[in-house]
Amino acid sequence: MEKLISYIEQHDPGFARRIRGATPDEIDSLEETAGHPLPPDYRRFLSVMGHDDGQLFSQEGISTDVPSLLSFYRESVATGENSVPEDCIVIAVGCAVIEQVYLEHDGLGRVFEGGEGEKFSLWAKSFRNRLYQNAYMAHRQRWLPHAVMYNSTDQTNLSEDVRAVVRSAGLLELDFSESVTICAESSSATLAFRQITGETAWVRVAGMDEAAVNDVSRRLMNIRVERQFDAHGSYPFSRFR
Repeated sequence: MEKLISYIEQHDPGFARRIRGATPDEIDSLEETAGHPLPPDYRRFLSVMGHDDGQLFSQEGISTDVPSLLSFYRESVATGENSVPEDCIVIAVGCAVIEQVYLEHDGLGRVFEGGEGEKFSLWAKSFRNRLYQNAYMAHRQRWLPHAVMYNSTDQTNLSEDVRAVVRSAGLLELDFSESVTICAESSSATLAFRQITGETAWVRVAGMDEAAVNDVSRRLMNIRVERQFDAHGSYPFSRFR
């Protein structure tokens, strides 16, 4: 978790001062209430961001703090109003748009959007990947001066098309990229892509060099995407879905 915070601090100095961890007793209480061991990387996350994650995850319109999670388990799960898949723990609670976020507590350790005890959509293949993906979009890309957004025209999966653009543009795909989310960059341009299964995709290109951003943008026009807007710091709501 220290490496993640250091990575964010490179692009957003002061982030470390905005986060607040949960106590060991609070984390143990959540584990006991959930009824399953908390994965080690998730425990480390809670120890540094269990009360305030600096909007790294909770900016999705959901709450990740330990008190909110304990309330959900005690007031919704314990009463039978809601349920959680047996192989998962709840790591975030939301509203009508995003009900819950699940983390598999054993096995693959994948992250899912879900609700009412069902996994709806795969968000990431690991908790670590999801954190770095959010950090990349919210802190690495967000404040670059030249930015362009694209949305796909239908629900056709575009991940391989986008990977072809990444290769042709000379961008390096980062190690936390995967099937749902691609993050790639060069010294002059960055690219973030996300497509949840069964939904349309979006792509954001940003950089310090306007010519490099335009070069990647021209390559994207050869696949099924439409340019939405040029906007410094802007993202669609689906950035975090």
